[in-house]
Amino acid sequence: MTYRKAKTHRINSKGIIVKLCFCLFFAICIFIAYETITIARTKKSTAEQVTIAFNASDKAQARAQIAKDSIILLQDKTEKANEGATLAQIEAQTAMESALKAQEDAQNAVELANQAQLDAQNAPEEDGKADALAQATLTASNAAESQEQAQAAVEAANLALHYANLAVEASANANSQSEAANQESVNADETATQAVKASTSAQENFDSFVNVKSSSKAKLIFKTVEELANTSVAKTDEVLNSIINIEDYIKNSSQYVSESENMTSSVSEEILKVKLGVEATAKKVSETEDAFQSTKTLVAKAESQARAKQVRTSSGSGLTKSKGVVYFNGHRETWYSERVLPGTGLNIPGRHTDEAGIIRDGDGYICVASMDYPKGTVIETSLGTGKVYDVCGVSGTIDIYTSW
Repeated sequence: MTYRKAKTHRINSKGIIVKLCFCLFFAICIFIAYETITIARTKKSTAEQVTIAFNASDKAQARAQIAKDSIILLQDKTEKANEGATLAQIEAQTAMESALKAQEDAQNAVELANQAQLDAQNAPEEDGKADALAQATLTASNAAESQEQAQAAVEAANLALHYANLAVEASANANSQSEAANQESVNADETATQAVKASTSAQENFDSFVNVKSSSKAKLIFKTVEELANTSVAKTDEVLNSIINIEDYIKNSSQYVSESENMTSSVSEEILKVKLGVEATAKKVSETEDAFQSTKTLVAKAESQARAKQVRTSSGSGLTKSKGVVYFNGHRETWYSERVLPGTGLNIPGRHTDEAGIIRDGDGYICVASMDYPKGTVIETSLGTGKVYDVCGVSGTIDIYTSW
């Protein structure tokens, strides 16, 4: 009886042990299954975080590169705007110098006109005086117009300088905005690099799953990768914020570039006005000088006529075609005709024949020949003031050139 009880007790103990072993085995299987599933799920979640990290860093890099390319184009436009504005400023300054020179020339023309009017008013009351007064009036009119044209040129030059300064200012602002955009781009590029490093580190941590045997280790890796993914996303957000700033800088810089280009274009328009004004001034100044010379010639003509009249009055009569020879002022006077000796080789500026048939130069001097005086010498004759243009063959004789 006792033996049977002991045997039954041993059988029951073995059953309990078997059950316990089974339970332990089952528990181990469940644990292993749990670990395997947990590790697999964690690995999947970690892979998703790695993808998030790389998507973010790729986006950051792509946007940062686009920003860099945009800034390169902007810098090229800004540089051209700077060059254009600087050149416009130089050209405007040159235009101002031309306009001031034109204004100075116009003032000189006014002085000539004043002198012409004074000379014409003081000319003797002879035939040439009325014409001299008319030419003096024309001289004054041309001089006044030259002053008006020169003043317009100066005003246009002032505007050109003003626009040029605005162009330089705008280009400087454009350059400042461009530099700010470039600095922001450098920061964005550095931040994008940090995002790439975070995503790369996330990948490296994910790759360590090969050796993971426990869910706790897997969860630790997941946590690290998740933090790195968050870092990559955060850095990408920083890059995107920088891109917004860069776009604002680019927009502002482009507006300044456009403003500088518009001002440079305005400078060109005003410089064209300056050139036209300077050319018109030069033309009127030239016409003033011509009118002054004409006035001077007419005044000389009137003075010569007055002197000739005075000489004829004091001496009784001057040289005539019929007389052939007179003695005046210590010399003998005769005449020779261009009809016999055309004198084509004589350099007589403004050569013309007056109403008495006397050959005169542009200044109204009677053209004479002499052996005793060098060419260009001014002398008094019985017919008025003369100038030596030729050589005659007899000393003490003055040959008066005529058209008799």
